[in-house]
Amino acid sequence: MERPCLLKNFLKNFPFRVDEDEKITDFLFPIVDGMIQTCIENKQNLIIEGFYLTPKKLQKFQNHSDIKILFILFSKKYILQNYELIY
Repeated sequence: MERPCLLKNFLKNFPFRVDEDEKITDFLFPIVDGMIQTCIENKQNLIIEGFYLTPKKLQKFQNHSDIKILFILFSKKYILQNYELIY
């Protein structure tokens, strides 16, 4: 029996355009925040990555002793030189 793919169905009707980064961040962050809070409560390790994890949204976790926040950035020069590898 095939199970319905809820994520696939959701993405078909995604309520945002791809250029609405701030709206997407505001929509997704409460979900990510819940995941982080659950991991803290359960003393679990988790690596979360993504474009929509902004420094502003993650400020609430910056003083938490069990959380390490890292941002990896590419320079414009690097992106232009390695465009084919990245995209």
